[in-house]
Amino acid sequence: MFTVFVVLFLVVQTGNLLIRVVNRWLPGATPAPAARSGSFPGRTSADTDKRADAAMLAAIVAAVETVTDGQGAVVSVRRVALEK
Repeated sequence: MFTVFVVLFLVVQTGNLLIRVVNRWLPGATPAPAARSGSFPGRTSADTDKRADAAMLAAIVAAVETVTDGQGAVVSVRRVALEK
């Protein structure tokens, strides 16, 4: 039983050492800067709304395809007014 503990300890310590060495000498790619939200010069809020709606529709279609394994389809999407 003691041998198992020693081997597992060595595996964990070696793994941690490997992670530290790789992170120090091979840093990961820097993430791309996020797109700014809000108004852009020369663009109206309607343009921004259209892009947001297109992105939302693309996300909905991708979610339906993922959940249904490509068997489902989005027929229509419409806004529903919330009751207060």
